[in-house]
Amino acid sequence: MKSYIITIIGAALTAAFADMLSPDKWRKYVRMITGIVIISCIIAPLKGIFSEDIFGRFGDFQTSETEGGEIQRALVVDELTKRIEADIAERLRKEFNISVTAEVEINVNDNNEIEGVERIRLFGEGVDNRVKNRLKEVYGVREVEYE
Repeated sequence: MKSYIITIIGAALTAAFADMLSPDKWRKYVRMITGIVIISCIIAPLKGIFSEDIFGRFGDFQTSETEGGEIQRALVVDELTKRIEADIAERLRKEFNISVTAEVEINVNDNNEIEGVERIRLFGEGVDNRVKNRLKEVYGVREVEYE
């Protein structure tokens, strides 16, 4: 921005000196030429706006409807998985005072509907049948693995 203003001021000063130094019979031509130079200095940044293809890379982000649905489904399943894993760790910490991490597999049908938790795998110490039964009760899962 600073260089833009300096360029305009320089063009205006050059136009003023050219006007003072030119003979009277050429003065109107010199003013017209210097006016065109000043106007071109003022509108020069607009050239960059119009020459750039604003929508050129838009096609890179377009996907088909099925691809978009698959991406959305994957994002939803991933976020749900993370939340359930965090919930299991927090629940077991509060209810049984044990520290574990969990891995969860979520069952998704062909219509992209989440049917529930398919399997829970626990990592940590202190996991017994009471913990496994509680997770089966809360999440409706048949299988709870402990490693």
